[in-house]
Amino acid sequence: MLDNELTEIYYTQSFEKSIKKNHLARDEEQVKQEFENKIIDYLSQRPDTRIFPKSGAGIGHVWKIRVVENDYRIIYYAKKGQDIFALIIFAKASEENLSSDEKKLIKKLVERIEQNHE
Repeated sequence: MLDNELTEIYYTQSFEKSIKKNHLARDEEQVKQEFENKIIDYLSQRPDTRIFPKSGAGIGHVWKIRVVENDYRIIYYAKKGQDIFALIIFAKASEENLSSDEKKLIKKLVERIEQNHE
């Protein structure tokens, strides 16, 4: 839980699979803690608006954040005042941007989240 507005962070199955794919399973808790700390820090700097950054992943309400010494990116879904969902993690060294298959997966995940959590 992040603050008194009851925002929670959830980790999707796709995120868990991508942790293993990127050989981060040993460091999973550390990666999650770093992600949560960065989100908390970001939101605490903007307590009144709770608005997320303007630069995103090119999909509505989907953002990326650097973790693990900036070597990895976590793609996450967040809407103002709602819960946050970690969707996938990828190594910056292996791919500069999301592939079309990853974008399709993310769009499907977002559709499911919006159907089930609004």
